[in-house]
Amino acid sequence: MNAKSYSSKKVDYVVGFSVSGGSGKEKATQEKAAQLASKVGAFRLFSASSSGVFSQLICELHYLLQGLVAPKPDLIISRSYWGFGAGLLGMLRGVPVVREVHAHLAEEVDILCADRPVRRVLLKLVASIQLWWFRRSNGLVFNNPLLEQYYLDRYLSGASVKTTTVFNGANVTDFYPQEASVLKQRLKLDSDSVHLLFCGSVSQWHGVDLLIDFFDALSHADNRFRLTIVGGGEEAYYQQLKDRCSEIKGLSFIGKVKPDTARDYMCAADLCMLPVADIRVSPGSPLKLYDYIACGKPVVAQANTPGYSDVVEEYGLGMAVDFSDPERAVPVFLDWYSSFDQNDHKDHNRRKAETELSWSAVIDRWLAFGIDLQEKS
Repeated sequence: MNAKSYSSKKVDYVVGFSVSGGSGKEKATQEKAAQLASKVGAFRLFSASSSGVFSQLICELHYLLQGLVAPKPDLIISRSYWGFGAGLLGMLRGVPVVREVHAHLAEEVDILCADRPVRRVLLKLVASIQLWWFRRSNGLVFNNPLLEQYYLDRYLSGASVKTTTVFNGANVTDFYPQEASVLKQRLKLDSDSVHLLFCGSVSQWHGVDLLIDFFDALSHADNRFRLTIVGGGEEAYYQQLKDRCSEIKGLSFIGKVKPDTARDYMCAADLCMLPVADIRVSPGSPLKLYDYIACGKPVVAQANTPGYSDVVEEYGLGMAVDFSDPERAVPVFLDWYSSFDQNDHKDHNRRKAETELSWSAVIDRWLAFGIDLQEKS
C-alpha cells in the first residue's frame, strides 16, 4: 500500500510523556505526529503533561474514556508505560493496536536504579505491566532488530502479535547544513584543528568513555584532532567521566545545550562520532545519527552494530571503527581520513536524510505495517 492510500484512514497516537519540550525524544515524537497527521485522513494525539506517574495514568484514562465516545479509529499507535488506555480501547472497539518498543525497560531499570532499590522494584512492576500489554497488542514496532529478536525469543512465544523493525528518521526541518567556518569562529573552535563531535546524552550505554579512549590514542598519533562532547547526563556519572579525563589534551565537555546550539556544534564539526557500549540487549536507534546527516556531516560509527555501522555503511554516510579497540581502530581511522574530503559527504548525507532516511519514510513503513494489520483483522 502506498502513502496516498492512507488518506481515508483515522489514526490515534497515544504517548505516555510530554511532547512539548526540546529533548531528542520529544522532538522525535513531534516529528512522528506531524508526519502521521499529514498522511492520514484524521489524526489525534494524546500525550501526558509530564513524565510523572500520575500524569501518565491520567493520559491513559483520558484516552480510554474519550475513545469510547469518539469516532472509532482505524488504528491506534501507542508509546506508553502502562498501556491500558490503548489496550482496553482496542479490545472494546475492535481496533488494532501497534506499540513502539525502544528499549527493554526491565534491563534499563537494573542499570539506572542499581543504587535505588525502591524505585527499582516499582519500575520492574511497570515493566511487567508493559510487557503484558505488548503480548496482547496486534503489532510491535521495534527500533532495532536485536531488540526485536530478543523479545521474540524471550517474551512473545505463543503470542499472536506481529513484529517489525523500523529505525529512527531524520528531522530535516530543525537540523540542516550551515557554514562550518562561521560557526567555528562563533563557537571559538580552532580553525586549524580537525574537530570531532559527540552530541547527545552522556550515559553509560552511549559509549562516550570508549570514544574518549579512542580519542586519547588518536591524539597521540596525530595532534591535529580535537574532541568536543556536547550534552548532559546523569550528574554523578558525568562528573566521574570528566574527572577521569581531565588530563587529556584537546578534549572539551560543553554540557547540556539547547537544540539550536547542538545543531550549530554539529555543523561546525568536521566529523561526528557515533559510539555505543555493548551493555544492553539493544543499542537502540540513535537520533543523533540522523541529526548528524541532516546537517550534512560525515559519521564515524561503532563497527558491527545494527542501527549504527550498518546504516552508515549501507548509505555511504561515513565509516565504522571499533571504539572499544583503539590500538586497531586508530590506524584504520587515519588511513580512511588520509583520503577524506568533506565535500564527498555534505550534499550526499543531506540528500539521504531528506529522502530515504527521513521521518516521512519511517512513518510510511509504520502505516504500511499497521494498516495491513487493520485490513486483515
